[in-house]
Amino acid sequence: AGGAGAGGAGAGGAGAGGMGAGLDGTWVLATWTCGTHDIKAFAMSVGIQSITETFTGATMSLGVIYSATCTRKVAFTVAYPAAGTVSTTSGAITCSSTMCPTNQCTPGPGPTPQTDSYMYSIAGSTLSTTRPLTSIMQGSIQMLAGCTAGLTETSTFTRQ
Repeated sequence: AGGAGAGGAGAGGAGAGGMGAGLDGTWVLATWTCGTHDIKAFAMSVGIQSITETFTGATMSLGVIYSATCTRKVAFTVAYPAAGTVSTTSGAITCSSTMCPTNQCTPGPGPTPQTDSYMYSIAGSTLSTTRPLTSIMQGSIQMLAGCTAGLTETSTFTRQ
C-alpha cells in the first residue's frame, strides 16, 4: 500500500489454540520474495532499513522503517476466514515524525483499502506467510521489484 509493505501475516486475537493464536507481538521481516525476485533486497536498495508487523487482537500495524527518525505505519484490520489463513485490510497511514520526506511517508487515510489473504504458519520464533499474487497494485513495492500476477509471494518474520 503506497510504496512498501510486506506480507501481512495476521493478528492473534484468539486464545491459545484458536485461529490466530500465537501471533500477537512484533515480528521483523527476514525474507520476502516472489518467484525469483528478492523484494526485501529491492526495498533496501530504495532506502528501507527494516519492516515490522505488530499484531494486537484483530489489528496489525505495519512499520516501514526508513531511518531512526522516519517510520511509516499502516494500520490494518485482521480476520481469520479459516485455520491457517489470515485476511488483512489496509487503513490509515501515520508517520513517526515530520522529518519523513513525502516520498517516504504522507499521513492520512491511505490509498483505497486493499484486502489480501495469506496462508501462515509459526515454527518456534519464525512466522512464514505465502499468497498467490492474483494482481499487483500499481506502484507497490512488489510491482517495482518485478513481481507479476501468477507468482507466489513468500515472507518470513522473526519474533522480536
